[in-house]
Amino acid sequence: MMPRFSVIVPTRNRAASLGAALHAIKRQTCRSCEVIVVDDGSSAECRARYGEMLASLDDRFQIVCDTPDGSPGRGPSAARNRALSLAQGEFVTFCDDDDLWSADDHLEVASKALSAVPEADIYYANQESYRGTDLIDADRWPQLHGKVDRAARIGTADVYRLPRAAFMRPGGVAHLNVSIGRRSLFEEIGGFWDLVRYEEDLDCYLRSIDRARAILFRPTVVAHHYAPDPQRHDDGGVSGTARRL
Repeated sequence: MMPRFSVIVPTRNRAASLGAALHAIKRQTCRSCEVIVVDDGSSAECRARYGEMLASLDDRFQIVCDTPDGSPGRGPSAARNRALSLAQGEFVTFCDDDDLWSADDHLEVASKALSAVPEADIYYANQESYRGTDLIDADRWPQLHGKVDRAARIGTADVYRLPRAAFMRPGGVAHLNVSIGRRSLFEEIGGFWDLVRYEEDLDCYLRSIDRARAILFRPTVVAHHYAPDPQRHDDGGVSGTARRL
């Protein structure tokens, strides 16, 4: 049976945090998913740890290493597009290798809401951002509070259908960690822009919203995002690129 979700995780030289992210995905109560990790040029030492990592997971998880050990990498957009080319799920979602999902029901709630609204092409949730152990942002979507208060609930969970314009207001945009989109929609827009190594998620966010028939939103925090320290030049993100908050 085709998996409901394809979870895409790009990674580079972060075996420890990658393992934590994958085990958080494994704890999801929705089992109808595949997890595609694309390694973008990690060192041979890092890649040597993947066999043990996969042995602690299950057969839904795969790690793709089709760039040379220690190479400069092709960037996070290319890594995600490589995973998209392999994805079999009806919907695609993402988690960065140094972040993790904190709500075990994230995919289960999304699955029920997306089934209740067949025309929904996008589903967003909320996340918290930390720098080290310090909480620096408890709400990704402050501009949506009033919209949610006036919207109808989808089913019994805290999920709402909001108009496209609500997601174009200043105040916050979706991080990929809390973004779910229909795979056919990503194919229609051509995936991620390969040449972009910074805010590639914003570019994809705008193009996907433009084509989506309906968008669902869950205001509950489902993910923990690690925000880089702007004072550290070595605190980059996936594939060694600068990270956005």
